[in-house]
Amino acid sequence: MRSAPARPPIHPLTDGLVALRLRTEFDFDVITTGQRDPQIVRWLSDAPVPDDSPTRSVGRAVNQWSTGRGTPFVIADLQSSVPLGLINLRFETDTEALVAYSVFPDARGRGVAPRALALLTTWAFPTLELTQVTLEADRLNLASIRVAEKTGFRWIRDRRGTVEEGETSVMAVFQLDSEDAAKAAR
Repeated sequence: MRSAPARPPIHPLTDGLVALRLRTEFDFDVITTGQRDPQIVRWLSDAPVPDDSPTRSVGRAVNQWSTGRGTPFVIADLQSSVPLGLINLRFETDTEALVAYSVFPDARGRGVAPRALALLTTWAFPTLELTQVTLEADRLNLASIRVAEKTGFRWIRDRRGTVEEGETSVMAVFQLDSEDAAKAAR
């Protein structure tokens, strides 16, 4: 966790096709449905976003920002603002974070995850003064491994899964550091 809150950007981050923006109550139904997708449930070690209420959903996201625990963004279509997925940095320290993302079924195969990950890291390294972002993917999750490689993350090692991840799983650990991110941005 960071020692200070992370401040969200004033305007959505965008590349002209997708946007990373803060969660709203209007996103609730799409996010709740998307997070129940069997492919998302299969690969994520934590529970899907609870479906208690739109107000609580937004409140949890605001709390993550204000406590320095994370930076929850909705990945949205720039034109329609419809949620396509979620992406979040979870802070390990003031300068290191773990990224997690999910893309909802209707948006898969359109390059949404690499676009969102590139937007997030391009913003986060200088703005949040990060030195390193880690991405972990189950070795069987070939789509996430391709996303990591496409966006410049370097494979560091494999590790055994935890109880939550399924002890028999093997997790590929990737990292992107601020120097590599700066070179890729040029």
